[in-house]
Amino acid sequence: MRVWVPYADVVPRLPATLTVDVYDGSGPPPSTLDEVEFYVTPYTFDRGPLELIPRMPKVRVVQTLTAGYEHVLAYLREGVTLCNA
Repeated sequence: MRVWVPYADVVPRLPATLTVDVYDGSGPPPSTLDEVEFYVTPYTFDRGPLELIPRMPKVRVVQTLTAGYEHVLAYLREGVTLCNA
């Protein structure tokens, strides 16, 4: 499973069975946009990282690090699970 996380320090703690890319919301996204299934968004209310979600054909879960989630709803398609902190 391809996972995007915003911070590299969590990568060593993730299961070795995952393929992980780090994307903190700055600069261009990883080239694996069409492969990511689990997306942990950066801790920000910036819309840029969220605008990538509709371009992720395989995404099944979006995890926000923010306490609120309303700002993410407009970017989700039916069937994508949203989790929040």
